[in-house]
Amino acid sequence: MTQRPEAVSRQDCLKEKEAAIYGAALRLMAAGADLRDVKVQQIAEEAGIGKGTVYEYFSSKEKILCGLADYCLETETARLRAALDPCVTLAAMIDAIVDYLDDVLRTRLAAYRILAHAVASQAPPDFSDHETLALRALLADLVRRLQAAGEIDPAVSVEYSVFTLCTACAGCLIAGGCDQVSPPPGTLQNIRTLLLRALAPQGNLTPTEHDYLIDEKK
Repeated sequence: MTQRPEAVSRQDCLKEKEAAIYGAALRLMAAGADLRDVKVQQIAEEAGIGKGTVYEYFSSKEKILCGLADYCLETETARLRAALDPCVTLAAMIDAIVDYLDDVLRTRLAAYRILAHAVASQAPPDFSDHETLALRALLADLVRRLQAAGEIDPAVSVEYSVFTLCTACAGCLIAGGCDQVSPPPGTLQNIRTLLLRALAPQGNLTPTEHDYLIDEKK
């Protein structure tokens, strides 16, 4: 059933207000504020809205923080989608993933670590399955497209390929999340090696890729 225009408008307004509140919390965090000590009034002032308006959308600061965690996941999924959508080769996909991870490690992971500490004493964030399923669907569609183009080994299942991509990304973020500002030396190159070994048809490796993997074995 098609939604009425006024219903869509209310939903858009809701999302805009929530995004403003989340953005305000992220800016306060980036400025060095400890979210455990931040008051709703501070978030409202940073967002440019009234404190009462904040409470129309969230019953407490704790609800804001838990929602913020989900919002960050949604935002990262959108960023990764934008990076991967143009990829038509395995090399382009690996470059996009490595560049995305490098950006997260350098510019956002420290803030996410602060957010995790802030919600650690509360109930775990109630992540919806929507973003997780959307991310897996995005990766599965990309794998099928690259397999059809001969870029990913057709003998490798879509499920395994998606698992490999998710594991590589998670492992990189975990490796870079141990109170480090920059990724450990070699982390991003290791991601390249892992994905090439797991997904590339061996006969389709470029001379550079083939020589690199040979050198790695020595």
